[in-house]
This record gives sequence, C-alpha cells and structure tokens, in this order.
Amino acid sequence: MAFSFFKKINNFFPTPRFLSFDLVSLDITPRYIRAMKLRESKYGIIPDYYKEIKLKNKNELSSFGSKRDFSTEAFTEIVDVLKNLKKDFKSKFVVVSLPETNTYIYRTKLPAESIKTLIPAIRFNLEENVPLKADDVNFDYFIIDDDKKPGDDIDIVISVFPKEIINVYTKTLKMAGLFPISFQSESVSLSRATVRKGDKDTYLLLRFLRDQVNVGVVEDGAVQYATIIHTDVDKIVNDYGSETASDLNESLNKTLIYWFTNKQGGVQHKKIETALISGDYALSDGLREFLEKKLKINVEMANVWSNCFSLDDYVPKIKKGESLNYAVAVGLAIKGITHA
Repeated sequence: MAFSFFKKINNFFPTPRFLSFDLVSLDITPRYIRAMKLRESKYGIIPDYYKEIKLKNKNELSSFGSKRDFSTEAFTEIVDVLKNLKKDFKSKFVVVSLPETNTYIYRTKLPAESIKTLIPAIRFNLEENVPLKADDVNFDYFIIDDDKKPGDDIDIVISVFPKEIINVYTKTLKMAGLFPISFQSESVSLSRATVRKGDKDTYLLLRFLRDQVNVGVVEDGAVQYATIIHTDVDKIVNDYGSETASDLNESLNKTLIYWFTNKQGGVQHKKIETALISGDYALSDGLREFLEKKLKINVEMANVWSNCFSLDDYVPKIKKGESLNYAVAVGLAIKGITHA
C-alpha cells in the first residue's frame, strides 16, 4: 500500500518476529469505534482483544478538511475514546479504516515493462482516471493475476485516497497518542475478512450501519467498486415495504446494472450472483429475504473469520451476531498480523 509502512519495508526484507509491532485495528464508523487484536494460535489467527464504544456524537471525521474546527464536541469525543482504548489494549501502534466517502477506484492495464517501475507508472497515469492531482493523493494497488503470459499487459486495480483525509485521521490518532502504521479502506478490509483468499468469484459486499449501507464489489480477489448509500436503516428493517426500503432497493439494483454493463479497463465483469452481508443489522429479521427478493441474487451471512481459522476447529467467545459488527476491524487486524 502506498500509504502503508509495512509494504515499504517488507518489499526488502520480512519483519523479524521480535521486531513485530503489537498492532490493534481501529474501525471508526459514524456511531461506533471498534477495536480488534488477533493473535497466532494452533488453530490459526484468533481474536485476542476486542471492544466496541458507542459514540454520543455522530463522527464526521471524513468531512473534516484541513481548515475545519478540531475543537468540536464530536471531535473531542473521538480523541477521548481513542485515549481510553489505548489504555485498554496497551499499544500505541494501530491499523485504521478509512471511509469510502472520498475514495476513487479504477481498473486499468499497464505495459508489461512497467512492473519494474510500477508506482511511478501508476502515478504518471493517475490524473487521467481521477479528478485529483497526483501530489494530493495516496494510492493502493492490486495486480490481477490470472496466469498471463510473459509480456502481457499488467491488469491492475488502483484505489485512491486524498491526502487531506489521511492527514485528518493521522492528526486525530496522534492527539490520542496513537501511531498509525497503515490505513486501509473499509471495503478492502471487509473483503479481507469475508472473502476467502484465492477466491476469484464476484461478490456484492453489504455492511449495514445505522445511517448508511457500505457497498463493495469484489472480483478476482480485488475490490473494484465501493460506495456508501446514506439511508435510515432502522426504517428499512422496521418496514421492508417503506419508501426508504424501496429507495435502497433501487440504489442497489443500479449498482448491479452498472457493474455488469461497465467495461472498465476493457474488462467484461462477471454477473454478481452472491451478496455477503455484515454490520450492525445483519441479523435483522427478514433482511436476507428482502434482499434476495428484490435483488434476485443469493444473500449469505458473512463469515468474518474466513481467513483466520475454521469454525470446525475453533469457536471464538465472541458470538456470531456480534462478530458481524467487527467485520472491518477483523479485516484490518488480519492486515496487521500478516503485514499483507
């Protein structure tokens, strides 16, 4: 990741075990802050510490610009919560989620010879694909590996974040005495937790929070589309016949149509046949049935431990319903412990 400490150093040499950071993941949502720490065991990587704090004020960190007021009650609350969490997990090193609010994702192809200078090559073409200057962003990339022959173009997915947003989160964390080792988008974290590594099928990822639904599409192992639908999820789960529920259905169907008809990077995408749901409302009565009926696809409850351990071998203390709230935090924690 272009804004990941680990990716920079691990390209040259692996991190010795005794130098590994004691990392905790932080998923900062509009209404909650969730922390997760994993540890290695004979069963795989299992939860070692997790905690959820409900915020009194709605978090709007992603809307803070460099000239915004950092003394508001909402901002102060976030810093105080983070300080208290730091006392609990006794580490200052964290990996942190970033919202999709200002994210740009695109798929493109680069000449095979670009592999030796990939980051400069991406940066050179960046402004052709996003409405931001290359100097004002950080980016992450994922190479689609489908057994291409030597000399074939590099098929690559690029995620772009404005530096201004990263700077706001970094400042917030440092005020709480925390050091961010890496940032990762919510959709990528969600994918890392819920889509088994090596699975190249296409999935619609849906995370239901109180004020929004996080939407992502994963294909060939990479998140290639992400957005946020702002809505009142309480209204939806209380009345699936409501106008709010109808609006959500319309937005999600537009996503399905856009995905299948958009040939970004000259690629014909595969039809989405399965949705994986997680988040605060994932176990709400009737939600799966509503989505299956309206979207005409298979809807499954996500397994946030897909890349951690087998539930046949180990059953964590955290209940399934609660674990669905930690989907992004788990994905972040996987990144933290594997340095991937």
